[in-house]
Amino acid sequence: MQLQMESQKKTKVRIFLARLLVYIVSGLIIPVTFLIARFNLFTEKMNVGIWGVITIILTAVFLYKLAAQAEKCIDSIQGRQVVHCIRKIFIPFLAIALVIFGMEKFLDDLVWFFVILAFFETVAGIFNPFPEYIKEQDEKNKDKKEDSKMLKFAKIFWSAKE
Repeated sequence: MQLQMESQKKTKVRIFLARLLVYIVSGLIIPVTFLIARFNLFTEKMNVGIWGVITIILTAVFLYKLAAQAEKCIDSIQGRQVVHCIRKIFIPFLAIALVIFGMEKFLDDLVWFFVILAFFETVAGIFNPFPEYIKEQDEKNKDKKEDSKMLKFAKIFWSAKE
């Protein structure tokens, strides 16, 4: 009887390990390998870009979910604490650090983009013709309850800019 129970337990462990392997391979290794191979990520130079960021995020989310499930299966309080800290602290901060590290050149470009954006959006806001048009239309159509389609569009556009 005990021999049969041990055999069933070993079978359950083998099935669990096989399913875990398929889960990790299909949920993480194949998608990440595809992204790395398809977009030449993480080669000699750290070529992250948007697909590298997606790869890092995909990996982090998968590991986070895997750790959350593993945390529920651990009986030891200290073991759960270790997995909990890895899941809540290590994985997110490592993912953020890798994204920032890989996008170093991108951050320089991003700074310049926001400098240009700040200047030209200010100029665009100053020269925007819609507020004057809306004011004129409001004065003309105070009696009308329904605004024209152009006026509705102008109000939507202007309210989004404010």
